[in-house]
Amino acid sequence: MSYDWGEYLSLAEALCGVAVSGPPISDEAQYRSSVSRAYYAAFILARNRLRDVDLISIPKTGKTHIVVAQVYEFHADPRRAQIGVELRRLRGDRNMCDYDDIVVNVSNLAVVSLARAARIIADLARL
Repeated sequence: MSYDWGEYLSLAEALCGVAVSGPPISDEAQYRSSVSRAYYAAFILARNRLRDVDLISIPKTGKTHIVVAQVYEFHADPRRAQIGVELRRLRGDRNMCDYDDIVVNVSNLAVVSLARAARIIADLARL
């Protein structure tokens, strides 16, 4: 069965403490949203590290996501390279959750994505 995208509004309303106007919030809506938020937590911290610490100019376009991952992925430092690989994988999972009507085993994907984002953030802190 295809995902009911209206659940995202219901989830957003619930997060803001307002009455839910749409369909009931399923576990799938929560899992999809957690994958997306996990990606953005890791991505923004990685981007800000490049911009604020490494003083690398980051474009403010749709290419930002690719550029950030590639700067890390193609770095000589193995830890940075792994951050890039993991960011790319996490973004793929986020894209699937944000755009695909059907995501197989989304609960497992959420657990894996949360762990991946946590590793990225921990690795960034050790740079």
